[in-house]
Amino acid sequence: MSFDLGLHRHFKGGLYSAIAIVKHHETREPWVLYISHQNGTMNIRPLVDVKCGWAGLVEYGGKQVQRFQFIRDMSHDESFDEAALHRLIGERRG
Repeated sequence: MSFDLGLHRHFKGGLYSAIAIVKHHETREPWVLYISHQNGTMNIRPLVDVKCGWAGLVEYGGKQVQRFQFIRDMSHDESFDEAALHRLIGERRG
């Protein structure tokens, strides 16, 4: 399965930056590491999972829709660079 890092829109409208694919330490399954644009929280979600996966379908408004829709690549976005990511991670570790 291919996956695009960058800006994604949740089916309910929120914006999220998928910043990395990480592996679960026990199962080695791929998870998406992402940041909410609404509140700045950093979270993970399974990439592929029938009930809650990033790449999964959900029923919304009587239709099957993608949970997240890719909007654009952010690798060249000046506000999203590796140094900013490391600062954010450091702040979260407290």
